Amino acid sequence: FRLCHHSAPKMASNDGGTIDKGKLCLVVPARLVTSVRAELRALGLFDEARAVVAVPASTQGQASSPNPNTAATTTSTITTLLRRFDDGPATAVTRTVTITTLPSLTAAATTPRRQPKSALRLLPVLTSAFTSEAVSALNTRWNLALCSCRTAAMPTRHKQQSPVQRLKAEVVEYARKQGIVPSAAFLASIPTKFERHGDLVLLPQGSFSFPDTGFGNLAEAGLWRMTAKCLRAERVGIKARIDPGLRRESRVTLVRGADGWVEHRDNHVVYHYDVTKCMFSAGNISEKLRVASFDCHDQVVVDLYAGIGYFTLPYLVHAKARHLHACEWNPHAVQALRRNLDANSVQDRCTIHQGDNANAGLVNIAHRINLGLIPSSTKGWPVAAKALCKDVGGWMHVHDNAATPKGEDRHTTWLTRGNDVARQLSQLLSAADQGRPWAVTVRHVECVKQYAPRIHHLVFDLECRPEQTS
Repeated sequence: FRLCHHSAPKMASNDGGTIDKGKLCLVVPARLVTSVRAELRALGLFDEARAVVAVPASTQGQASSPNPNTAATTTSTITTLLRRFDDGPATAVTRTVTITTLPSLTAAATTPRRQPKSALRLLPVLTSAFTSEAVSALNTRWNLALCSCRTAAMPTRHKQQSPVQRLKAEVVEYARKQGIVPSAAFLASIPTKFERHGDLVLLPQGSFSFPDTGFGNLAEAGLWRMTAKCLRAERVGIKARIDPGLRRESRVTLVRGADGWVEHRDNHVVYHYDVTKCMFSAGNISEKLRVASFDCHDQVVVDLYAGIGYFTLPYLVHAKARHLHACEWNPHAVQALRRNLDANSVQDRCTIHQGDNANAGLVNIAHRINLGLIPSSTKGWPVAAKALCKDVGGWMHVHDNAATPKGEDRHTTWLTRGNDVARQLSQLLSAADQGRPWAVTVRHVECVKQYAPRIHHLVFDLECRPEQTS
């Protein structure tokens, strides 16, 4: 075996001189490529970015011994730069060498009836991982020599364009054919990312706005068809800021396709929803996984802001809630929720209350209440206080956006906010229970995600228990 490199810069050697060490490769018989490559990968030395190629025939020379039982002598144009590390200090002497290889490594390459075009292969090795320890590891199996090969540089794999890179190139070319000169604003409007929902892709807000460039004509000429093709989709939508109202409706514009219904799967839970009518936050996955870990098999749960079932479904599918009351007033979300309950076969354990949750009539019924509305669910706190069981109490999971003032410790701020929420809920529970005092304790503060600079989406786990009175 020979370790070679191509077009390499110089680096310091062990004895203070300089040696060449650039794009390294290992010269091995073709029949051993699979096993040697596997071992190089195990050692973290194989360069996945470059291809395995054959050694050009001009560098392999002619084998002087056709007998497989004898050593094969090959005259090569390879010039030695560094011999084995255990042979003493490395030197940078350039000389043409004749390499004799053991018959066990060359028998298959020198005696076949049909001599292949090239019996040797170049396996790319990572330069950054090539250390004296790596050479020692290789030497436990092979007799190595580090060489400089004066053949053409090893070809590299051409990196394929990403879908958005391909989209940009095709849109620019297409615009030029339509007589549009791409300006800086034009290029900035071409999306550099997208969300995939099955065969539908969502582009960021402002994509393809192309101010003052004749965008409308370009769109009519097949822009959306081209976008779908480059992003490997059938339908295309453009996102917009979510409706700030209490319904939190989506404002996606579907520019290609008949409808916006998609399917999403999280932790073996199936969600169906219309992206043009309902929002879906992938950033809440950590909280959905946490809810799935609860044990609610003997509990009645109330979800005051159910939406399409973001938390309703994990409570039913994984936490095994005995029954769940889902409150939601967005009719589009209710439609998706009904469909999702059926898709996950939990419709018999859920009651949907469509409309304002204050009118749902939920009193003294829940062991656990989920208040999953941000930036704040304060309007639902009186409803939750009435719904919680008054004999034994229960748990409330209150979602909230907490802002941390500049220069202050965020964890201290979060705990302060949690204690404030607990104090207010204690008063509401007491008012809903004929003045009996309640103890509300912050048991856990979960950070779901960063909502904005110094603002975090939190969930306060509050244990609520009635105090015993004499």
